Amino acid sequence: MNAPTPLRVVAALIEDRDGRLFGAERPPGSRHAGVWELPGGKVEAGETDEEALARELLEELSVVATVGAQVDAVDHVDSHGVALRLVVYEVTVSGAIVATEHSDTAWLSASELDSVPWGAADLPCVRRWAERRAR
Repeated sequence: MNAPTPLRVVAALIEDRDGRLFGAERPPGSRHAGVWELPGGKVEAGETDEEALARELLEELSVVATVGAQVDAVDHVDSHGVALRLVVYEVTVSGAIVATEHSDTAWLSASELDSVPWGAADLPCVRRWAERRAR
């Protein structure tokens, strides 16, 4: 029997001029409430990763996104048994970030990453980002 195709999820690695990473907290009442994540979401049928990520960032953060290179990916099975493939892209944004779907957001330096509870799929990507920054 073949395993089901994992859900494809895209996420944005957004850095500010000071080299800090943008993170967002999932709101109360949502799946994985209180967990921090790189913003993004599910790739819908007929969308490319880049299209999905630009759409999600416009919906979630009210910004126009320029999606760059893929920088990371991780396969994960969440606490609900859902298999997913998280694909992370470098992203630059135009306009002020206005979080419409998160309860909190923050720009975090590499040394501040452990100050928030990252989601299990995002955590390895965030740690690898910090390792790259340290080089």
